[in-house]
Amino acid sequence: MTFVNELARICAVTGADWEKVRAVWLADKRVNPSYTSMEGFPPGFDGACWPKDLAALIAASADAGYEAVFLRAVSDANDWFREGN
Repeated sequence: MTFVNELARICAVTGADWEKVRAVWLADKRVNPSYTSMEGFPPGFDGACWPKDLAALIAASADAGYEAVFLRAVSDANDWFREGN
């Protein structure tokens, strides 16, 4: 969901129509439409599992000596969206 929120915001600031971009993306039958819709959902992701599991994976990676840069960026972006930005 964070990726979809980010892509939709990029469309908004560049003047692209998110629904047209989404339609082209969904032309790929491997993409499930439910993962690209923002309607009815607040920005970002929340709940009992996603934030906790993502934080645990980032921490486990750090404990093993690996900095999960991408996952940390996803977490930071999600926090930014959830704060209403």
